[in-house]
Amino acid sequence: MKKPYYLLLIVLGVTLFVVGIIVNKNTNITEEYRVERTEIYDRILKSNGYLNATLQYPTELLINEEGLISLELVPDKNVKTVLSQGMSIDTFIAPKRLTSKSERRQILPINEGGTVITWSIQGTRVGPSSATVSLGLTDSRTDPTLYPIAPQHRFEINIPIVETKTKASFTEYIGLIMIPAGGVSLLLGFIIAGKDFDQASKQSKKKRKR
Repeated sequence: MKKPYYLLLIVLGVTLFVVGIIVNKNTNITEEYRVERTEIYDRILKSNGYLNATLQYPTELLINEEGLISLELVPDKNVKTVLSQGMSIDTFIAPKRLTSKSERRQILPINEGGTVITWSIQGTRVGPSSATVSLGLTDSRTDPTLYPIAPQHRFEINIPIVETKTKASFTEYIGLIMIPAGGVSLLLGFIIAGKDFDQASKQSKKKRKR
């Protein structure tokens, strides 16, 4: 194969690879769950630390389908040093056009390895639905029957109830196809270029011997 062919393969490979990354980055991917994150700072035991709070919830639900909202809290190294003194996470969920079999307000101790709180939810009517998840740190002596929640953060989430779920379209895979195709084209270009240079080197040596 002549030089222009492997040069074309290399240029094509670079183009496909770069454009594929750009397309993939700017494409909205259909996902089953969404994830939101925040940091909750320790105002209770004054450890100068914080907890990473991660909320995961369904992108959409079918009518009467049961979904799960989960909240995970992971303490940093500073908070871990004071957990023996007693620290809890106080949470409350306020669903709109959603029903829940779980306790709306939940208070759980913070564990060194992390704490997970879940709520089961269900929608009975097609249309928009949402929920507000409030959370704040408290000490282990808090009595939820006496004290209201003092939220440090609120997650505002939307979970539409649909008749049929959104399916991934072909356009979502274009970038993912272009990236490996570009890699293959680059690899072939360099392999062919290497063989071409080897042949040219051998021919040059033969001419010198003559």
